[in-house]
Amino acid sequence: MEEHLPSFQYPNLIDSIGYSTSSHASDIITENQITHGYQSDPELPLPPDISDATMTMYLGMKARLPVRSIQEELLIIFFQECNWFFGLLEPYCFRKLQRKIEAIEQDVSRNAQQMLTSWSFTALLFQTLAVALQFLPAGATCIEALAIQNRATRDALSERYSNISSHIISIVSQTKTDITCVECLLLRAFWLKNSGRGKESWRALGNCVRYRVQVLRVQSV
Repeated sequence: MEEHLPSFQYPNLIDSIGYSTSSHASDIITENQITHGYQSDPELPLPPDISDATMTMYLGMKARLPVRSIQEELLIIFFQECNWFFGLLEPYCFRKLQRKIEAIEQDVSRNAQQMLTSWSFTALLFQTLAVALQFLPAGATCIEALAIQNRATRDALSERYSNISSHIISIVSQTKTDITCVECLLLRAFWLKNSGRGKESWRALGNCVRYRVQVLRVQSV
């Protein structure tokens, strides 16, 4: 019998510190799934090694973000239900970067590096929303809008967001590595841990450390 949302037993923060026993198959994102119906901006300068097809793929992934009101609800859930305890992101810096990215995306004269900064934040936003869904309260108003019917649909959506984030970071990191990429990988490790994927979580954390070293090297030049 289908388990409906009102009967969810969401773990509290202390329970979430440990590893769950569930296992999940990776959500494979294919180009056909992502790019259908989206076109890249031919006037936007692309960084080296980023093709028009990659740009189109990115726009398709970004289009999977929920509407702004749902984003805001999930961000509030993240900072109130999770981040206060684990301290994964600094709220003030996150909101400041969010405003900066919004200004960049509205600027038609933005350069290639600014565009990649925007991509990094999109990845961070997806990963933050993915974690927020893991802590989604049963009474959240976004449940109906996101078509979440039970634990399985909630977890599937969370995994989709997390995997999209990782896909974007894999593109950005070919050309640029910044602190936003590091934060993204840290959240990915946290998401994997909460999903019961401990070995993958440790690998993601190792990648996070390596990215952080790269950022420090760039900053010291």
